[in-house]
Amino acid sequence: MLNAPQYSNPSVLQAMHSSPVPFAINDSRGFFRYVNKSLASLLGLTPLKMMGRPDEDFLAMPDVCSLQDAVRFCIDQGQVRHCKVVLPTTKGRRGYTLTLFPLAPGICDDMEPCGGSAGSQEGDPPCQGDAVALLAYPIEEALQNKETVNTVGRGAAPSPAARLATLAKKRTRVRTTHLAESLRRSRQAERAMLDATSDLVLLYDVDGVILQVNQAYSERIGIPRWNLVGRKLVEVLPPERIRTRYADTRKVLETGVPKRGIAVYERQWEEYVLYPLMDKEGIPDRFVLFIRDVTDTKRRELELRKLRAAIEHAGVVMVVVDEKGSVEYVNSQYTKLTGLQREDVQGRKYTMLRPWRLGPTKRMALRRAVQSGQDWHDEVQYRRRSGPDVWLDCSVTPVVRTPNGDRLFVLVGKDITERKKLEEIREGAERVVRHNLKSPLNTILNAMYLLENCGELNPEQQEFLTLGNEACRRVLRQLRMSMTLFRMEAGTYDFAGEPVDVVEMLDSALQAAMVRAERIGVELALVVNGNAQERSPLWLRAEPECLACLVDNLLYNALEASRPGQRVEVAVDKVESSQGEELSLRFSNPTVVPEAIRSSFFEKYATYGKRNGTGLGTYSARLITVCMHGRIYMNSCPATGTCVEVRFPLLARSH
Repeated sequence: MLNAPQYSNPSVLQAMHSSPVPFAINDSRGFFRYVNKSLASLLGLTPLKMMGRPDEDFLAMPDVCSLQDAVRFCIDQGQVRHCKVVLPTTKGRRGYTLTLFPLAPGICDDMEPCGGSAGSQEGDPPCQGDAVALLAYPIEEALQNKETVNTVGRGAAPSPAARLATLAKKRTRVRTTHLAESLRRSRQAERAMLDATSDLVLLYDVDGVILQVNQAYSERIGIPRWNLVGRKLVEVLPPERIRTRYADTRKVLETGVPKRGIAVYERQWEEYVLYPLMDKEGIPDRFVLFIRDVTDTKRRELELRKLRAAIEHAGVVMVVVDEKGSVEYVNSQYTKLTGLQREDVQGRKYTMLRPWRLGPTKRMALRRAVQSGQDWHDEVQYRRRSGPDVWLDCSVTPVVRTPNGDRLFVLVGKDITERKKLEEIREGAERVVRHNLKSPLNTILNAMYLLENCGELNPEQQEFLTLGNEACRRVLRQLRMSMTLFRMEAGTYDFAGEPVDVVEMLDSALQAAMVRAERIGVELALVVNGNAQERSPLWLRAEPECLACLVDNLLYNALEASRPGQRVEVAVDKVESSQGEELSLRFSNPTVVPEAIRSSFFEKYATYGKRNGTGLGTYSARLITVCMHGRIYMNSCPATGTCVEVRFPLLARSH
């Protein structure tokens, strides 16, 4: 092989770079390792944009094949070789004769940049083996007249057979050119598709030599693509991956069937498929490996398994229903409680199972909550196919599933049958106690009536006797109200009502509570239509005993929350709202409701900080308000204190 001069001399390199003859150096794989200004300007590019690129980016496939044959001959034989190609110059496609000179090994390593435009740039593939120098000389005749003329006999016309042979050769060359161009475009499209996918793609042969990788694989490994091609797997992969790859390759080589699997490396989950590529005899000679990072998917699956396990062993009934009422999921606690299997329930309409015993009030509340997309919570009774009925503390929550607004409804129920049994026992005992208390209270009332009519009492004694009489009557009223509240809870209460003067009832309630207010040092005040002195009547339709119970509960709740020296104000006036003209009752005190109980202020058994509190006062107030077609609110903040407001429709004067 001819020995090339050493190009570490800057003056020699500068002379090569400034030569008017188009000049380049290619490695054995066809990549440009050096391009001078003349060749780059001929193609309308810069040397930096050409270096590191393959010759197939500039030549048609037939010319690429011809050039590669010439390069192999030049390197193997060590002799100069000529090759004719067509270059896409700035003036159009022009024919050139390339003269190839073999260079000594390592010549590319001695090349250094010249003027910032020559030399290798970062990321270019290094020279593989030997290299050749290219000198390009233009062909004089035009490209369209490039075809060789049959010169059989100087000046003699070609024979018909010669013309037919020439025409056949032209057609063959045209078909070959089209096929080669289609193959080149197919390879470019294949490479573009591989680089566009986020999956990792690796192509290697039976010897473990890497033939091709896509950009995603190169970035994942952290090694440039040009530094991966031509190397063996053992040189670039860690030992644990090598063992897996070789084991899968042996299995695919033996069976010829693609191998699928999932591997975990450094807490990263990878799903891979290894496909064999067959040769003409049907034996695998190359392998394509597709790798997809499924770490996020596996982590989500793990979280879903944890959530499913928690749901299955939560100790509560859970049912998932779609918008059409079809059951999509039930947990194991549901099957245990009802005796129904999942296949008996899933896909069926939940209303056809008819498991609930709901009164009209609860059914209407549930329907409104579902239609408005709000949460619903209540205690319901469930009918079982076998065995006694069970009580569940149920809540229904809507969940948005898709962007178009489709919803699921999640029903969660806790078994409270034992608590209900205890409540029934307690209710029975309280009913007996209430019945037994009525007789002595009536005796006390009769005795007070006799004392009041004896005519020997002074005014102060008469006042005390009146207060005691009123207190006994209030106790009797509370005992009678207990059964009414029970019917309200069960949804069997029918509201009738009668005209009631709210001002008179509030004034009577404040007079009865005055002794207790003075004992704890709290001031009581009644304000009617913004005036503390006014007592003009305001009427509404209500059950007198129910309204009196509501007033007592809210008034005594405000007194219990107040401290000595504070003021409890009860205000009543007419207001206008979207519901029409209403009567507003407000019970205000300066104490702020604790943050922990604000959201459940009107719920049953909700209490906080009271030694003997039961959490039934505000609950019964809300129950009475709803049954009498009213509304109740609570607002509490440090600036204004706490205000519980109750609104009822105002009764017209004509009624």
